[in-house]
Amino acid sequence: MLPAGRWRAAAQGDAKAVTTWLDEGGGVDAHCAEQDGETLLMPLVRRQHARRLSVEEAEARAAAGAAELLGKEAADPNPNPNDP
Repeated sequence: MLPAGRWRAAAQGDAKAVTTWLDEGGGVDAHCAEQDGETLLMPLVRRQHARRLSVEEAEARAAAGAAELLGKEAADPNPNPNDP
């Protein structure tokens, strides 16, 4: 069983606590009863997904800001050099 404290550490991105759990023989597939049986990987994946969405949102906002500064409706982050 995965202790609730280790699950919370994973959810908070505490790499040291997660690494310690694994180094002590804890499994990534151990289930946490206090978290409806979630494994250690589940909060880590959610955290990474949220981080990825934040980066994508920041990139979209930067492109929109650049378009506004340039007076265009949209900025293409990957322009085609063959377009007129």
